[in-house]
Amino acid sequence: MFGVTLWEILTKGEKPYGETKMTTETSYDPAVYATTKTPLHHTMIGIAKGHTKLQVPSSATTSQSKMVKVCLSYEPEKRPSLDKLAAILGLVLPPMKQKGQQRGQPQQQQQQ
Repeated sequence: MFGVTLWEILTKGEKPYGETKMTTETSYDPAVYATTKTPLHHTMIGIAKGHTKLQVPSSATTSQSKMVKVCLSYEPEKRPSLDKLAAILGLVLPPMKQKGQQRGQPQQQQQQ
């Protein structure tokens, strides 16, 4: 689940599998599904079998992309533990923070 959360952060809140449409159809008829949207049950089967994956946005850095991909691994044993994630984030976040500070993006805390 953390991989999806990371993906949502990198896409600035897009809905995962947002191209999916709800349908009550149970059989695939190309004439019915000749739109850009994929029926929900086809998406669910693809996710369950590991064939359907979220695409990391092109705006992601190399380290962000690697982190999302490993967190979205189909096989649970290939996903990092929370301890390992904390270590990875410790390496990824400082450069992001420095980059943001150079651009002046982080909000300054108000002095009280």
